[in-house]
Amino acid sequence: MKVSVYIVDVTRAYRGSEVEILAEVRRRTGEKEQLTIIGRDGQRDALNAAFPKAQAVYLQGYPVDVQVADVVGENVLRAANSELGRCVVLSFHRNVLAKSGSLNQISHLFDVQSLQDYLPTRVAATENEWPEQLMPLDEALISLRKALQKAGATGPDRPVLKTDIRPFLVRVDERFDKDTHHLARTPRLISILLHEARKRGMIRQYGMDPQVKVALSASALPGSDLGSASHVLPAMPSSVNAPAPSTVAEFSTQGSGLLALPSASASEPLPADGGQSVSRSWNFVNYLRSKELGPYPEVRHLLYAEIARIVATDQELWTVRELARKAVAATKEQAPDEFPRPRSATALAKEKYDWRGLEKFAIRIIVRGGLALGPDSASLPINTSVWEARRAPVLRELPENLPVRLDAEIIMEIVEHFQDVAPEDIDHLAGALLAKRDEAARDHIDEAIFYLQDTGRVVGNGADDEPDVLLAVPQPEPFVHDMDTSGE
Repeated sequence: MKVSVYIVDVTRAYRGSEVEILAEVRRRTGEKEQLTIIGRDGQRDALNAAFPKAQAVYLQGYPVDVQVADVVGENVLRAANSELGRCVVLSFHRNVLAKSGSLNQISHLFDVQSLQDYLPTRVAATENEWPEQLMPLDEALISLRKALQKAGATGPDRPVLKTDIRPFLVRVDERFDKDTHHLARTPRLISILLHEARKRGMIRQYGMDPQVKVALSASALPGSDLGSASHVLPAMPSSVNAPAPSTVAEFSTQGSGLLALPSASASEPLPADGGQSVSRSWNFVNYLRSKELGPYPEVRHLLYAEIARIVATDQELWTVRELARKAVAATKEQAPDEFPRPRSATALAKEKYDWRGLEKFAIRIIVRGGLALGPDSASLPINTSVWEARRAPVLRELPENLPVRLDAEIIMEIVEHFQDVAPEDIDHLAGALLAKRDEAARDHIDEAIFYLQDTGRVVGNGADDEPDVLLAVPQPEPFVHDMDTSGE
């Protein structure tokens, strides 16, 4: 009896799941069948250790469907020319499963199966049940309370959008990240968590979908009891009761890293409890955090410098994800051993800084800044999905005004969202993005706004009897950066 060939493409397997998936394939197919693995280079060590006898091909970065299909086709033809039996291709790629493109001509040579059918058996949550394997519900509620406190959602006058809650949770506990744990992708996960929090009197919700807003109830604030006796959550220090420092202050006690707060002037209202108004800079920073756009003022410009250095000195063709990872590693190496925390006797160790969050930011800002290239070698539109952009190649020659160009994208996000950025907000933008308000900081903000004006993306409101604010210029198509690298 001829031996079958199973070509298993795990290039789209979630991190850490590839070994379990292949073990399940092996369990169902039997040890005698030939196994050929197509994986990513980052999966090499784990897969070689688990399946030392399997043939394997490893691709750089996050390969696109076309790359995977070509490698699948080569291995299908190799199997067809051998004395082996039927060939079965298992993949998550829809184009591979559909035998599209180059695979169409050899579609008669192999069968396909979706790897979705080979996912390891796990206890999954029902539609309205909290997935305890992700974390105990009480731990999740503690993380929710901490996330809402850090976001400043401490009362009915300061709610946050329900749609922004997951990014806040990820900053407190990485298990909420869909890329980190498969159960974080449980349908309606945030809705289930908020439902449990409401049952315990921990939160209040306002409005209707898609504009539901959430804030902590008075009973959930530090020093008060929460819920029934079986669900009392320990009180935690509030991150919003202290005045905002001039540089850096708050960090997660669970190790998610430093969360930069905006610079504040002595006369500016500070984010505080008890009905005091939230500062303008604080609002800017909170919004940027919810969009994973930093601002990381302590290291952001060092990150930009490392991006430029790597591209200029390394001849390798980088993908967005690879460049982000290497630039963050280099930034971490260059960073000081600890970060001072004003109004605190202790500094924050380098290892506790939010390096993982910085890598996510790097991926987003590389795309938003027009450094990622599409199939036509033109810059990708700034609204390109991170899922598509992570494996895109990066521009080989970067613009000279890189810090201005990238920070302009952060300011553009603020302009589009708040729709009321006035000249006096230059100070607040400097405080939010640079954690300082000196002349150099204000000049940098000016240059970034000038760049937005010169590229036709914002314009001052010149109408009589109307506030003099920056207005986003409607674009007929998603904005694409000019490939000119001179910075002009």
